[in-house]
Amino acid sequence: MFRSFLVPLIAFATLNVCLKCYGQTIWTGPNITFSKASGADPMSAANQDRITDNVWLTRDSSRGIYNIAAEDFYTNSLSPADTEWAFPFNNPLAQPTDLTATNWAALVFEDWETANGGAPSGPPDTVDQPAVLHLISDNIYLNIMFTEWGGAGGGPFTYERSTAIPEPASLGLIGVAIVAVLGMRAKRT
Repeated sequence: MFRSFLVPLIAFATLNVCLKCYGQTIWTGPNITFSKASGADPMSAANQDRITDNVWLTRDSSRGIYNIAAEDFYTNSLSPADTEWAFPFNNPLAQPTDLTATNWAALVFEDWETANGGAPSGPPDTVDQPAVLHLISDNIYLNIMFTEWGGAGGGPFTYERSTAIPEPASLGLIGVAIVAVLGMRAKRT
């Protein structure tokens, strides 16, 4: 009896793992707010939004944001490394309601500086504008909205972003539990 459930269970678990490996992930979970105060040390973990193991966003006392997990400072038209962005500036035909992670396939993504319109007016013009951030290596899309952008002389910025949806109990674990219960029932009879 146990063996008849083992093969389908292994097949299901393998398929479940493969689907997670090859598809994009869309984070539409609860929003969090990240803020780096003026003059705060970008080298301190408290001043980095460690979104994944590959992307840690921060900012020096001036210029743009960068991914301190992959680069030491902001580089025009490249930073933050391992990310691409969709803002209203690089999606002029999109309605504000279209700029959402669930609509990622219909959006234009570019490096942060190009997507936000470039220096000097670009970053301040993104405040209170919906945007989508793509974490390239992780293949994660998430909603993000800057709520503060300070000029040179301290580098403060604040944004709200979506998080991963908390996962319910894995179906694989439920399958194992069902097999165990059925196995115990079979032994009783």
